[in-house]
Amino acid sequence: MRHSGQPILYNGDKLQTLVLAKEVGLDIPPTLVTTEKIKVKTFKAKQGDIITKTIDIQFHLNEVKQNETYMLYINNFSDERIDSLPDTFFPALFQKQIEKKYELRIFYVADKFFPVAIFSQTNDKTNIDFRHYDRNKPNRNVPYLLPPDLEKKT
Repeated sequence: MRHSGQPILYNGDKLQTLVLAKEVGLDIPPTLVTTEKIKVKTFKAKQGDIITKTIDIQFHLNEVKQNETYMLYINNFSDERIDSLPDTFFPALFQKQIEKKYELRIFYVADKFFPVAIFSQTNDKTNIDFRHYDRNKPNRNVPYLLPPDLEKKT
């Protein structure tokens, strides 16, 4: 049950997910976890455009009376944002930004995959993270069939 102002936690360990993806042969973007500004600068210089994500637990904070949801999003990380960082900071995850044709979200429940393609790349509001919902121009969502060899990698 949700209560106004109470966070809802989702246990989503991104580091473990990345390791598992790599172990089964999936491509993952170049990734950096660091506490140092200089390492972020070096990573961006090598990779080009980068994004930042939460490392572990994602939370949503629903404010019922204002009908607002607050959450941490994937964000582009510009040179200006890097310059504004202190020399050291709490551990953060950075990845090379991958240009997308569409975004796949795949749920795995009871030994079954439920994939959907989200066409979020042409909307400035959702092109980095589809969760920046555009209620005036919602993204198209289409059921997606995974290649059988990909499903077998699990």
